[in-house]
Amino acid sequence: MTVDTTVDTISFDLRPRTPQRAIVAGGVSLVVGILLVSLSGGLGWTTTVMILGWLFVVVGVGLLGVVVYTMRTMAVHVEIDDDGYRVEGPSLRKEGLWSDVSKVALTPDGSHMVIAHGQVRRTHLQCPRGGDDPQMKALVRAISERLAGEVTAGS
Repeated sequence: MTVDTTVDTISFDLRPRTPQRAIVAGGVSLVVGILLVSLSGGLGWTTTVMILGWLFVVVGVGLLGVVVYTMRTMAVHVEIDDDGYRVEGPSLRKEGLWSDVSKVALTPDGSHMVIAHGQVRRTHLQCPRGGDDPQMKALVRAISERLAGEVTAGS
């Protein structure tokens, strides 16, 4: 007799909203900087204009770099299986067994979930995109199925 020990693991990635204004500001700064640098050299403008152009280039590249860094590091990765869950994020690593979970609460807007283990231990999951994020909705649904509908809203 063969026993199937495979466990279905479901993964969720809760990511922050794309900072569109920062991307636009960084891109505009970069383009303005490149134009100022190239025109100041070609048209014989003052050195001050060229320095200002390089300043715009540095600010644009820096802003776009910060956008890329935050989008990569601010994500929270959640894995659930039949036995329990694992949460990994910026300076965060938590895990727990479903058998130890005493309560799961969800804010009314669905953006913040608390998984309680007894009276003291808590795991907080906050979705940066809010409760309308499809990943957060799928996570709530999957946890509800694992716990047979014991998720309480508004607690």
